[in-house]
Parts: sequence; C-alpha cells; structure tokens
Amino acid sequence: MKRSIKNAFAILLALVLILGIAACGTTQNGTDSDKRATTESTPPNNTVEQEATERVSQPSFTEQVTNLTRDVLLFMETEKELYGLSNIDFTTLSLGKQIPAYILTASGLTTETSIYYFPLISNGVWVATSIVTYDSSQHMNVQISIDYANAYAQVKTNSQANTNSQAKTNNDELALIFDESHAFFYLDGKLAEAAISPDIIPGRIAADDYQYRLNPETKRIESEYSIDIGKYSLPGDSRFSSQKYLMVPCIKQPAGSSQCWAASIASIRGYYGTATTIDNVYTFSGVPKYNDADTYKAASVLGSYGYNVTWYWNGSFNWYQLRTEIDAYANPFYVFCQYNTASGHAVVLRAYYEYQNISQLGIIGYMDPITGTYEASTVATDKNFYYVPSGSSVQYAMQVFLAVF
Repeated sequence: MKRSIKNAFAILLALVLILGIAACGTTQNGTDSDKRATTESTPPNNTVEQEATERVSQPSFTEQVTNLTRDVLLFMETEKELYGLSNIDFTTLSLGKQIPAYILTASGLTTETSIYYFPLISNGVWVATSIVTYDSSQHMNVQISIDYANAYAQVKTNSQANTNSQAKTNNDELALIFDESHAFFYLDGKLAEAAISPDIIPGRIAADDYQYRLNPETKRIESEYSIDIGKYSLPGDSRFSSQKYLMVPCIKQPAGSSQCWAASIASIRGYYGTATTIDNVYTFSGVPKYNDADTYKAASVLGSYGYNVTWYWNGSFNWYQLRTEIDAYANPFYVFCQYNTASGHAVVLRAYYEYQNISQLGIIGYMDPITGTYEASTVATDKNFYYVPSGSSVQYAMQVFLAVF
C-alpha cells in the first residue's frame, strides 16, 4: 500500500515537473515571439537615425521656394528686359514674406491653400512675384511674373499721387483676394484691382456683390529670405546641361479680353519674320472681333497663313519632345492652357532650361499675352506642364501643344 502511494506520488511529481517544464517552455517561446515581433516592427537604431538624417537633410518649404526661385531668376537674367525687369540688378533681389491669399465666396473669405505668393523685392521695391504651386505628383513648381508687382506700383502711384512707378513698399501691409473674375489687393482696409482673370471661376462671388466687411490677415511687404543670386552665374552653371531661347515678340492682349489666341498667333508670325497685330489676325481669320477661338480654329488659321503644325497632347507630350522641337528645329509652340472644360488661355512656349543630376526636369519660358511679357516656371515632373494666369488663383494645365513651323 505504501509502495503504491510512493509510486503514485512519484508519478504525480514527474507530471508536475513535466508540466512545469512545458509551461516554462511556452512562456519562453512566447517571450521570444514577442521579441521577434518587436524586432520586425521597429527598425534598427541605425535605420531610425538614417531616416531622421534624411528628414533633416530635406529642404524646408521656404528653402525649396528660395532655391527654385533662384533657378528661375538665373534662367530669366540673360533676357531680363523681355521679362519686364530691365532696370533690376538681380543680385539685389530677395524673397519677401508670403502674401496671404484668399478666395471670396458668398459665405465669406476662404484661405487659399493650393497656390502661394511671395514678393520679389529689390532695394525695398516689389518688382516681381514668385508663385508657388504643386503638380499632380505633389512636386513643387515656381513661376515668376511681374504682373502683381506692376499693378501694385500703379495702385501706390494712384493713391499717393506719386510719379515714381516703383514706390517704396516697406511700410505696406496687404493681402490678395480673388473673386470670381478678378484679383484684388486688400490695402488700407480697401480693395484695389490687381488683375483680371482670363475666366470666371465657378463657386465664387463678385467683390461688388459682397455686402459684408472684409477682415483678412495682411503681411508687410518686406525682405525675408536671401536669394544670393550673385553666387551663381550663367551659362556656365554646372546644374544646367542645355538651354535654348526663341526670340518670339511680346504681344499684349487688352485686359479682360478673349484675344489671347490672336496675340499668340501674331507673336509666332512675328518670330517667323512677319510683323502682325491682333487686329490683323482677326481680319485674316474671319473670326468676329473680338471673340475667342478654340485650338482647332487657331490651328486652321496658322495653316491658312502657310504654317505646318504638329499636335501634341497633355499626358503624352514630354520633355524630350519639347526640347527637340525648340532646340533641334527652333519651332515655337502655340499652347492651349485649361483648368476646366469651360475655361482656357493661350501662350507661346519658346524656351527651356534642362537640369543636370537633379530630380526636377528644368525650366520653361513662354510669352504670356495677359502681361505682354515673357514668364518662366519650373517643371518638376515629366508630362506635367502647368501655368497660373495673372488674376487667377487656379492652376491651368498646358493641354494642347502645337509646334509651328
């Protein structure tokens, strides 16, 4: 009986030991699994440090804006008189504080969040604007235009009865307000017209119809960021591999008109040696004065003038084709720009700059009939060509490209 009890006790003890070992094994295995899971979900310390270093090495928003603005200015400098900046020493240029921009709707002001505006300042004077946008791949582009700066100088001249068209701007605070068809400066509690958009933008209200008080945030027009353009030079800058400029004449359309297509054709004819006015194009084409015309009509008119055109379309038109037409054949482009099916504008694409060993492709130059001057903008992603017309706070895609020869 005692032997049986001893045997039973021995068996029970063995079972307890076995279960204990198994239990310890399960706990150990579970701990190992947890450790493996932790190791797999958390990068090693060196990876974390590497990612932190990469984040630090990425330029900030203002650094990107400054760098791209500098590049576009370098592109423009050799032809600065055709960009309306003939009297500006580019080494004096600096980037000002971002100008607050708003969209006016029936319910009030909405902060503009997709396009950013920075004044370019020379010796205390606002002389051009760096307009910052993002393409469909969310890569930054910068466009430089003189229109808002010129309009502001005119507003200052009118308000101060000052004959100096480049009045000092150091003490002025303002905002940009975009209604359905205009851009306005908000200055000294009042609206002053800055530019007329080529189109009427749906979902907005005319400023004249808005009955409530406006109280936007304003910013002082003053230098904020150094551009240091004097540290760089062209054409020997190693960041650029090739460039080509076509000297198309600058033709300005009347403000608020639909004559961009005729101005663009007149510019192209002038490039090929025949001085042509907007009225000449209307008379020749048979289009009633001063109606607009679509791209098919523009192509037909160019054909009637004796030119050939090669059609390219947004989404398939690429940087290589642009470079080939301009560089190899010296052909300018009639370009139709659009932001929706009911809106459009025409410009003449006439120059490019190509980066070396940089993620962005380069810079393009075009004659804009709205300003009657050249403008320029970066191209970050192939097949993504964009443009922001003066007076508009929407980004137009360059949709149709007609190489004219």
